[in-house]
Amino acid sequence: YGYYGESIIHHIEYLMNSGGGDSQKLEMMWEMARRVVNEALKRGGHSGGLLQSASRVAIQIKEYERAVELLEELLAHHDRIAMTNLPKSDDGSRVEAFNQLGLVQQNLKNDDKAELAFRTGLQFFPTSCALLNNLACLYRDQQRLQEAYDVITQCSNPPDNQAPATYNNLALIESDGGHYEAAIGHFNLALRSIPGGENNPHFGSHILNNLEEATRKLQEQA
Repeated sequence: YGYYGESIIHHIEYLMNSGGGDSQKLEMMWEMARRVVNEALKRGGHSGGLLQSASRVAIQIKEYERAVELLEELLAHHDRIAMTNLPKSDDGSRVEAFNQLGLVQQNLKNDDKAELAFRTGLQFFPTSCALLNNLACLYRDQQRLQEAYDVITQCSNPPDNQAPATYNNLALIESDGGHYEAAIGHFNLALRSIPGGENNPHFGSHILNNLEEATRKLQEQA
């Protein structure tokens, strides 16, 4: 059941990333994945992969309290593995678990718990740009701009898959603080760091809108 559920999730994510599958079909497939992974859990399956799959389904269908339970169990599973002679858990999986736990707590309006999840993850993975980005965004939402800036600038050399979000988030923080010239520079960096630049359908138009807004505010300031 666990492997079957994971294969369904991978297929759904492939369809979503490729733009295939209508919303009704995807919703039905997520429901199928939910039933399969829950059955696997009932049968005693509590591997890291299964817990991760189950949490992804719970997040997708907005069962956030359930997602918190699964992610906390997943992190406890990683801790148990770390205390044995078994092969250690994949670091990427642990980073993702802390990251998702923080985001789910934000969805539940538990900002203190979200901050704790991100910061706990950073104790283990202090250079994770994914964790740094989301903690900085949390601080920005709370108007803690200096703290947001201090956090996100720790991701000084983001990997390719994190560069657009990192430069965009940094620029938003600078723009919120009235530093429009710096923001414009980082919005342009964000555009240059994504395939297709401003023509990228998933991210380019969003960053371009932010750039235009910062440019307008700079002109008004002058």
